[in-house]
Amino acid sequence: MPIRRCVFLAGLTLAFIQSGLGFAQESGVDWAEIDKEYTEGVLPLLQRYCLKCHSSQKRKGELDLERFKLLAHVRADLKPWQKMIHQVVNDEMPPKKSPQLSAAEEKLLLAWVDSMLAGEARERAGDPGRVILRRLNNTEYNNTVRDLTGLDLDPTRQFPVDGAAGEGFANTGASLVMSPSLVNKYLDADREIAGHLVLTPAGIEFFKGTTRPEWSQTLVNEVKEFYGRYVSTGGKVPLDDYLEATLSLRGGPESEEAVNAMAAERRLNARYLLAMWKVLTSKTASPVIDRLQLVWRDSKPGELSALKSTIDGLQKSLWNINNVGHYKKWQEEVDAVAEEVPLETPLKSGGGESESVVYLVAGAGGDGAGENWVLWDLPRLEGGRGKPIYLRDLRVVHRRLETETASILEALPGYLKAAGEVHRKEGSRTEVASRHQLDKDRLVRFLGFVGVGGPVSPISIPSSRPGVRRPLLTSSVIPPIVP
Repeated sequence: MPIRRCVFLAGLTLAFIQSGLGFAQESGVDWAEIDKEYTEGVLPLLQRYCLKCHSSQKRKGELDLERFKLLAHVRADLKPWQKMIHQVVNDEMPPKKSPQLSAAEEKLLLAWVDSMLAGEARERAGDPGRVILRRLNNTEYNNTVRDLTGLDLDPTRQFPVDGAAGEGFANTGASLVMSPSLVNKYLDADREIAGHLVLTPAGIEFFKGTTRPEWSQTLVNEVKEFYGRYVSTGGKVPLDDYLEATLSLRGGPESEEAVNAMAAERRLNARYLLAMWKVLTSKTASPVIDRLQLVWRDSKPGELSALKSTIDGLQKSLWNINNVGHYKKWQEEVDAVAEEVPLETPLKSGGGESESVVYLVAGAGGDGAGENWVLWDLPRLEGGRGKPIYLRDLRVVHRRLETETASILEALPGYLKAAGEVHRKEGSRTEVASRHQLDKDRLVRFLGFVGVGGPVSPISIPSSRPGVRRPLLTSSVIPPIVP
């Protein structure tokens, strides 16, 4: 036994001893006076009227009163004195043919026995007396195992039936014996109970089955039973009910008590409804939640199509929902972060506007702006039959276009005459350009602009890499582009 437990038991025993001494000191019984009355008054009466039949030698009726020579002997065995009062009061003792007690003697004897028993009662108040160490009876053992494991295993079904003692009860220590064969049955029952024990990360649990498949099925059934209270047959949460509840809460007191009251009224899961309410009403930096909140604020009770469509789209993009019972997780998170997203937007100008302005803007992903970055990979202008114009080259292209346009406009009459000759097939484009002293490449682009001649040649500018020329555009005349 550990030292700490020994100290505890020793202290407990000492507490009982001190408690008993306390009773003796606080009971107020004058044992010295009771002892004096016994020696001077009661003991002579016993010797005169009782010891003729109830001496240590004769012991008539298995009663020996001669052994009570001192008060300490009387206090050690009180049962004969309790029986004596009954017999004296009922005139059963002394016998009719024996000398009888006088009224004064009988009064003295009964008064003394009564005061002595009352003193003992006060002295032993709270003391149950001798208690036999006993085992649990079969019913108590079954109930204890059931309370500890949560299972009705009936481990005593092979035990012998408990017998009843003289009092008629099956839980008295005298009747609850323990034989060697019963010890073996207890060990067998313990092994059976241990077969239902499973060590889990959360601690010890008891399952009705004793095999791994039975344990797994028990856990699956518990999950299904729990979710079955709040989901449909297919295992999905009835979003309509929860969304309608949040719309009904909107405009009212925004408190957890109000949400719990709404959940109780509509028989919904209070924790789930509260979580949904917080998502829909809390301020966040998440573009996903912001989008959902915007749709929710525009929704009205009974009109949930847009809200449900938004939620369904977000669920499919963020989660994979598996069937309950699979070895996969029921909910698997999807990595919704795309490393590359193609973006296209048409450039439109109307209403007399001569410019189209495009803004490239990036925001945080909802988890703060730290360590966020965006790489715009080759932003460019595309259209028609020409090659793309990269944003990095736009200023150079703009200056080149201005130069090309000014050069063509200065010699516009010559370009128009050359276009007419090419149209009338009065020579090749090279011959016509030489005849009018025009730049051949500019003439070819001008012919393409006015719809005369063959394919268009692109304008090129020197590349940042030596020996490489990057084609920029194919139209000979293009309105200015504002960078």
